[in-house]
Amino acid sequence: MESLFTEENIKLFFILFGAGFITIFIMALTNKVVIFKDGGDLMITVGLILVPIIGLMCLDFLTPSEPPPGYSGSGAHIFIYAITVLTFIFCLVKTFTNSIASNGFAWGITIAIFRIISCCIIIFAIIGFINKLTENNKNVTAASIVMLITTGIFAWILRVLINGEKVAQKRIEAAQQTS
Repeated sequence: MESLFTEENIKLFFILFGAGFITIFIMALTNKVVIFKDGGDLMITVGLILVPIIGLMCLDFLTPSEPPPGYSGSGAHIFIYAITVLTFIFCLVKTFTNSIASNGFAWGITIAIFRIISCCIIIFAIIGFINKLTENNKNVTAASIVMLITTGIFAWILRVLINGEKVAQKRIEAAQQTS
């Protein structure tokens, strides 16, 4: 029996995934589906990535540089771990429930997954952007132009993805035309 994870199957998965990603982005661009209702909704989804990172940084900060033998953490470690896990679960549940509430069950699940992956891509792109900002560039003018263009692209993408009000207005107009 052939393995499911062959090179061809993995390529097919990425092609289908990319096509689905582009399709959902176009649907957001044309205001057919709600990706993020508002900025708060975006931040809930971004919390899925940032909360574990911040939690790990806090845990690392609390851990002594040279822990004694048998050291397994303190009450503060348990507290931060619990808060991190609970906040992550809250963000995950809110991401899915907000998406399902705005788009229905089937589209809601699909769009929630799109939202999570989009946030990962945006965060890693921002980290790369910050890395470029802090790099020692000899050609400041070229770097400034690239940063300006990149910032403009990010702003446009966020405007497209935060489309709750536009979709609601479009749905109201469509309902008024049918009645």
